[in-house]
Amino acid sequence: MDILEQLSEEPDILIRQNLALNQNLPKNLALKLSEDQDTALLAHLALNPFLDKEVMERLAKHAHHAICAALAKNPQTSQTILDELSHHPNANVRLAIAKNSHTLPKSLSTLSHS
Repeated sequence: MDILEQLSEEPDILIRQNLALNQNLPKNLALKLSEDQDTALLAHLALNPFLDKEVMERLAKHAHHAICAALAKNPQTSQTILDELSHHPNANVRLAIAKNSHTLPKSLSTLSHS
């Protein structure tokens, strides 16, 4: 078992949160962390700009608005996911999309009507 895998099983949430932000986090560990129940951990994971598309898509479907808002802040979140999140009922998620410099004008237009 390598060090990153060991850290993914660490009971200390702060260690797992910092692991979630690691640019060298392998996809299999990101997927594993994406199944965690801790909202703060998932929000940290959503902020990681080196996440695989599959992990981002999984996080975009999460029910908790803080996770979706964190994903909307991520500069590497795809336009497809940002478009999906632009219909989110929580204003903080939509605000995060509006602040993301990679959000396309058509998505901003959608946001302006919500």
